[in-house]
Amino acid sequence: LSALSVALVFPALNLAGVSGLNLVNESFDFQLPTFEFNGSNQSQTVMPFSFSDFLVGIYFIGALFLLTKFLVGIISLIVFTRKAKSSREGKYTLLEHPSFEPSSFFHLIFLPEGTVQMQQKVRWIIAHEKTHADYQHSMDKLLLQVVKIVFWFYPIHRLYEAALEVVHEYQVDEQMTQSYPIEEYARLLIHLGKPKSSNQLVHNFNKFQIKKRLTMMTQPKSKCIVKGLYAFALPVFICLFALISCEQNEDMRLMQ
Repeated sequence: LSALSVALVFPALNLAGVSGLNLVNESFDFQLPTFEFNGSNQSQTVMPFSFSDFLVGIYFIGALFLLTKFLVGIISLIVFTRKAKSSREGKYTLLEHPSFEPSSFFHLIFLPEGTVQMQQKVRWIIAHEKTHADYQHSMDKLLLQVVKIVFWFYPIHRLYEAALEVVHEYQVDEQMTQSYPIEEYARLLIHLGKPKSSNQLVHNFNKFQIKKRLTMMTQPKSKCIVKGLYAFALPVFICLFALISCEQNEDMRLMQ
């Protein structure tokens, strides 16, 4: 999430080197050929066609499509919530419906009909979804959906979304394995794993993540020295900013 925030903020920074690049205002004009009509020698030239206008139109069409898909997902959650049988458990709302799979969205926990009366494994499922809610993972997913709408043309957001979902599950698995046996919890994940999520806004038991999660749960924790190596990314990032700015300033000085 920090990397995502930096990527969004960096273009807005008022760096002397970066501001010297005027790439946004570039446009490309195409002059269409002339056409004769009515048998006369007069000709008419079509007004220049702006390629940048065409790209802007394509961008807004894609953004509108994803925004519509996002709103449909929100509306479907509202519709399912009203149809479901609800019950309270502390600050959480348990929603039961025959079409539901175990999943969560903020304080809402979706369950198949009749599972609340079941025994141990269902309590584990509810605890799993409660942990998602406690970590505010739904807020992360909403943020990423907004980023996808604005930057839909940038394909890396798909990889970013998949990586973020895996991190979410790692966090929940870490909490769950501190309270429940790893082997029993692993069997539960395998039993409830689904090919894919039915709604991008909810957290459910994704089958394609199971292998990674089982591997992570059985690995020993990293040592502090190994964790400290990630701190080297910060000075490298700062140097990158400085190199971009200094290089452009030097080019501008030579031009003068």
